[in-house]
Amino acid sequence: MDLVHRDISPQNILISITGEVKLVDFGIAKAATKASHTQSGALKGKLLYMSPEQAWGKKIDSRTDIFSLGTVLYEMLTGKKLFSGDSEMSILEKVRTATVSSPREAREDLPEPLERIILKALKKDPSQRYQDCRGMQQALEQFCYREWNSLPSSHEVALYLHDIFPEVYTKEALKELQEEGEAGPETVKMKAKPELAEEKPSKPPEPKAPPPPEKPKEEKPPRPEPPPKPPIEEKKEKTSPMFTDLSEDEGAGKKKIMMIGIAAAVVLVIAVILAAVFMGGKGEEKTLPVPPPDQAVDQQPAEEEPPETIPEEEPVEEETAPTDEAPTQAQIDAARGRAQTALDQFNAAVTRAEQAQAAQYATEAFNLIRDRQQNLTTLMSRAETPGDFQSIVNSARQGAQRAGQIQAEAEQAKAAADEEARRLAEEAEEARRRAEEERKRQEEAAAQEQPEAKPALKPGDFVEAWALDVKPKPNKDIRVEYTPLARSNRIEGTVYYEVSIDERGNVSDVKIVKGFDNDCGMHQAIIDAAKGTKFSPGIKGGVPVKTKMTYPINFRMR
Repeated sequence: MDLVHRDISPQNILISITGEVKLVDFGIAKAATKASHTQSGALKGKLLYMSPEQAWGKKIDSRTDIFSLGTVLYEMLTGKKLFSGDSEMSILEKVRTATVSSPREAREDLPEPLERIILKALKKDPSQRYQDCRGMQQALEQFCYREWNSLPSSHEVALYLHDIFPEVYTKEALKELQEEGEAGPETVKMKAKPELAEEKPSKPPEPKAPPPPEKPKEEKPPRPEPPPKPPIEEKKEKTSPMFTDLSEDEGAGKKKIMMIGIAAAVVLVIAVILAAVFMGGKGEEKTLPVPPPDQAVDQQPAEEEPPETIPEEEPVEEETAPTDEAPTQAQIDAARGRAQTALDQFNAAVTRAEQAQAAQYATEAFNLIRDRQQNLTTLMSRAETPGDFQSIVNSARQGAQRAGQIQAEAEQAKAAADEEARRLAEEAEEARRRAEEERKRQEEAAAQEQPEAKPALKPGDFVEAWALDVKPKPNKDIRVEYTPLARSNRIEGTVYYEVSIDERGNVSDVKIVKGFDNDCGMHQAIIDAAKGTKFSPGIKGGVPVKTKMTYPINFRMR
């Protein structure tokens, strides 16, 4: 069918509570056999996630979805939009030119191999991108195996969601999700009916029954043939006629692979995000049994030997709970003590970052670390097993390290702001000194020339500001707010404006002496603010006169 989704975007990628990722909304999907075609000049899809050829209204194929998926991956890993502008037309032009900045500019800790995957998916020329979703999926899988020796599972996605929405998940729900992921879809159906009765019998006899039927069913997965009947019947009931034709078409297998590839690539995107965010959190705990023992020792200092063995208990605990002995109270107390110590260190690191004014100079990063602090405090109150406490230890250590980085960033930002304020003060003082020297020089020159006696000043006569006895002063501070466009473009600097003041202190004219090249409306905002301000009149020889004053105004983003 050569199906093209044409609307790959965050809004159409859903995550279920079981950790599954689903691609939805095929309302504008396009197939080669589709009778209707997009009208000339009409764009379908979301502008921020279009490919260049889609934005130009050119003929598209499945590679346009590769570009859109790369855009989603860029946004998820950097937290920033790939294309931005002050209007839809400016965004459209950027999408059409496909000028992509390096993801590592927005996030320095992003691995270079992952950056190369993103940039390849975002090539302007479709022939230079991945030619199908399977190619991008394989590149992501290879990256995961090189970094962590395994692929994050749906259960780990569910654990991550638990940190964000703890009220949705319970310990029993998480255990059930892990058992379902290990048993496979067919065993899950067998467990569905006795679900209510599972709470009463003791744990040992409960998992012993499923293993025998699981093994023969797990031997079926090398199936090159179509899947078993139950899954096929469910898919036929849920899919539309357009997708039922897929199973009867001669190239059905290839087209299914394309669709499965899109969904799989999105799953891997989520998995990469989890691993990149936690950098050795739950994903690394799952992979500890895979590498040789000496590799695991090299990755951690010798003093952290207990955490090396405890992460193995977290995935194994639920599998072997029916046969292994439960942890003793002493083990639980020791694990709780380690977790509390790590949490205290994390809290202390957050406090130090707060004292460094991180809330002001690194607001976004500090808010994220405070959210993690609240989540860990909640998890600490609910933890029961050594595995639960070890997860808290790992996350708290990572959080303490990140809090230290935020503290350093805030200190650097504060030092830079103080230095800038000092520099501006020195410039203002130097300008005042030069103006004073110039005034004295002109007075001396005027005295030497001995000009003819000037007539007495009358109210309303013009006098230069340097010659005034009393200079005009505003009755209130002149405040100018950022315009939305100036804020979005992060305009900063100093603007000098000249105000003409009459003998009654009214402002008759305002003009910009030195300002921004692209002011984004800030110059007009300054003029309007100055015109609405009342001044005390300038005084010369006891007579109110007209004059002109020049004032600076500094703009800094906070």
